[in-house]
Amino acid sequence: MRFSELGGAGNVAVDVRFMAATNRNLKKAVKEGTFREDLFYRLNVVSITLPSLKDRPEDLIELAEFFLTRLVRDKKRPKVSLTSQAVEAILQYSWPGNVRELENVLARAVILNTGLEITSEQLPLEIAIPDTGPLDRADHKKMPYYEAIENYSRALILNALHRNDGNKTKAAEELGIQRTYLNTIMKRKNIQWNESDSEE
Repeated sequence: MRFSELGGAGNVAVDVRFMAATNRNLKKAVKEGTFREDLFYRLNVVSITLPSLKDRPEDLIELAEFFLTRLVRDKKRPKVSLTSQAVEAILQYSWPGNVRELENVLARAVILNTGLEITSEQLPLEIAIPDTGPLDRADHKKMPYYEAIENYSRALILNALHRNDGNKTKAAEELGIQRTYLNTIMKRKNIQWNESDSEE
């Protein structure tokens, strides 16, 4: 790429790459005439579609821990951890503001926190923690951290399926994820469900 500096006498050669991000459906915007078609094809060399945070709950706790580590470092605060109830709240919330909302919620908790743990009460999330059903809360406290997260996420899925009589479409809607992603999670976690006894 070459350009001329303002007031310069010659061309300057540079090697650059452009990266653009949007939450809009640009193909639809082009058809509706609200986005320039030529600009779309100039930008659309390599496209990466990143699902919203609610559609990838397995990333939530890792992201939360990353933000907490960075926040306490930047704000020169002692290291803090999430209580099991705070973890449950984070997993249950739908995160309409995606990653930015997660970071801001944790930043507020770190600023207002005076101890070494962040509780669910310190997270301004409008949710209710459901009955874990297959996961006993006493056992939850005895489990290693990531094993507890794995068991809780399995319990959420199984409870949603039970509440909706095995209807995966309704269960996925209740969990705030796509049915295809629910199938992916069930396969990954080896959750078996007899579909012949359920309405699809």
